[in-house]
Amino acid sequence: SKKIRIDFICSFFDLESLNLAKKIGVDAYKVASSDINDDYLLSHLKTVNKPIIISTGMASLKDIKNAVKILKNKKICILHCVSMYPCPLNFANLKRISTLKRKFKVPIGYSDHCKGIQASQQAIFLDSLVVEKHFTIDKNQKGADHGLSADYNDLKQIIDFANNFKSYLGQGKIEPSKKESNYRKFFRKSLYFN
Repeated sequence: SKKIRIDFICSFFDLESLNLAKKIGVDAYKVASSDINDDYLLSHLKTVNKPIIISTGMASLKDIKNAVKILKNKKICILHCVSMYPCPLNFANLKRISTLKRKFKVPIGYSDHCKGIQASQQAIFLDSLVVEKHFTIDKNQKGADHGLSADYNDLKQIIDFANNFKSYLGQGKIEPSKKESNYRKFFRKSLYFN
């Protein structure tokens, strides 16, 4: 990952794996949804000097506040997450991203367990700064998450959307641009001499 300049981010589930991640020198640490309430593990994470990503699947507001409190003064990002595999679209609850933004003054992201790429794209549109999507080389492989994972083409579409979606938004001005105004003479009705 270093050779091709991709950040290496690692989840850890116990003190031993946290210490191994420290030794390897990861670019960021990911607290899995299953460990958001592991105060012991979070307190050991306070010693790292790298960004920390906290996934919030199954977490209450109290759980999230507690984790943020333990990791105060750390560079953290909170990921909205629904711990269902796959997550039905009507349970994705993407409005929670906006709620988390209001409640916590830290970057907010999304951990996508829905099939397809639309939930990731919607989360990006809602200004998620991090999007986590499982990856597979074959969606038809057996296993718990291959069907909901992104393949190469899906991931490319998500990245292209993230890189370009703001271009579509414009400035919000009502008046047409000069470039558009030039088309008036071609498309509008007018008097002419024949």
